[in-house]
Amino acid sequence: MTNDMPRDTSEPRRRDITASTVETMRLKVEQRMRLGERFTDVEDVIEACALPAEEKSALWLLAWSYVHPRAQRREANAHLEAKIATDTDAFVRDRHKAAVEHLKQTKEHRHALSVERDRTSALLDYALAFLEEARAGLAVARIQPGHDIPERLHDVLGRLRSYAHERHAERTIAAELGIL
Repeated sequence: MTNDMPRDTSEPRRRDITASTVETMRLKVEQRMRLGERFTDVEDVIEACALPAEEKSALWLLAWSYVHPRAQRREANAHLEAKIATDTDAFVRDRHKAAVEHLKQTKEHRHALSVERDRTSALLDYALAFLEEARAGLAVARIQPGHDIPERLHDVLGRLRSYAHERHAERTIAAELGIL
């Protein structure tokens, strides 16, 4: 027996239901995370919803993006260390340990780069402020004869030249070694 009756188009299709459900869940996840609800509680809500695994994974990533980066890193390291502890194959265990060490080194390198960027930025701010002061002093010296170049100008320019030479030498050596 065939059903010759026309399909009722007022009823939403499965894809539309899923899309609206995903959007509703996205809004719930964002709201809960913004309100400071624990990630594990939001994770339980996501797991309990009646969505396919792919949509649940996307919602989980959305919730995870609200977790502070330090907490994310701490969780990832704990997961890796737990994984290493349960590995029975020595080769796999050694590779996991090496991966953790590389991640730690990368973290240290990022910190060192951040410190260097901060120092460079501070030096640049200092140099620009001093040069602005020197420019104003030179303008006053032109208008009012008898005023000299600011006392510290030669010292600051010498420091800037020295810093530039050091950085240039470091970049040249790094380029020669193939680091950059």
